[in-house]
Amino acid sequence: MHLDLTRSGAALGDAENFRELDVRAAADLEDADVARQLNALGADTTQPGHAWLPARVILDRGRADDPEWRAEFDAMLAYADGAGWTRVDADGQQLVRAHIVHAGR
Repeated sequence: MHLDLTRSGAALGDAENFRELDVRAAADLEDADVARQLNALGADTTQPGHAWLPARVILDRGRADDPEWRAEFDAMLAYADGAGWTRVDADGQQLVRAHIVHAGR
């Protein structure tokens, strides 16, 4: 799955693919635009090329009310946790690490 960033906001794409997670920025977004949008969502963008996304950002855009989808999502987070790709921020939010991919680069 991926979080698609455009000038109009963020949407979840490929929501049934629980085997990968990345942020896909539209070609017309500069690095500063991407960081600004992700920071507005509560993400940590201090690591170049990556974002630490709040899990709730994905849940809010996914199918969290579908028990099967939620179980797959929780399993994805458990796998990411085992790989060291999750952490909890100072506010107690679970964050998951995602690569940032810029279209056209």
